Amino acid sequence: MTEPIALDAAGFASERAREVPGTAWLARLLRAGAVASGALFLSSVALDANARPAEADLARKLAASALLATPVARLVVAGAFLGAKGERRYAACAVAVVGLLALALALGLREG
Repeated sequence: MTEPIALDAAGFASERAREVPGTAWLARLLRAGAVASGALFLSSVALDANARPAEADLARKLAASALLATPVARLVVAGAFLGAKGERRYAACAVAVVGLLALALALGLREG
């Protein structure tokens, strides 16, 4: 059973009523992914400036991987939170999208 949505004086849903469960976790996840990726990119610049191209290349690859993995992790976390709340359709869509991404990755690695 869902809770009724609280409306303000103008008849709009309050910000609290629109809040998605796990919003704080999602914000932390996105922030951590952005900070980690930024730190890795900056370290690659520092390594490149110190004539260490192999380590700089590795740091750039890790930074790009973190930057790409962060939205996928967000999708997984949001799907889990909303699935636990009873939003089965959203959870099913999240599982389908992550499954398609995994299939694309597997086919790409097999071809490459």
